[in-house]
Amino acid sequence: MLLLWAWAAGVPLTGFSLLTWLWLALLALFPQIIGHSSLNWSLGHLSATYVSLAVLGEPIGSTILAWVVLDEAPAVTAVVGGVLILAGLVIAGRDQQSAGA
Repeated sequence: MLLLWAWAAGVPLTGFSLLTWLWLALLALFPQIIGHSSLNWSLGHLSATYVSLAVLGEPIGSTILAWVVLDEAPAVTAVVGGVLILAGLVIAGRDQQSAGA
């Protein structure tokens, strides 16, 4: 569907260097292999509820990486939202630990 949309919009999909294609492939593979495999592994050790809540931390990690690697400082609202998400994860983690799961 994305290829059709790009074609209809006239977005060029050729002419990129091999290095660009390598980075695109790595961007597709590593999140799938490491990220999703980690989620599947964690389901064997934690409750599905806690794992699904932990996924909310992914945008926080992406924001930190964008800040460090690309020098893109997050907006104040993003920081406030990230703090609220992390606080919720801490609370859920305490509940998870007290439940003994």
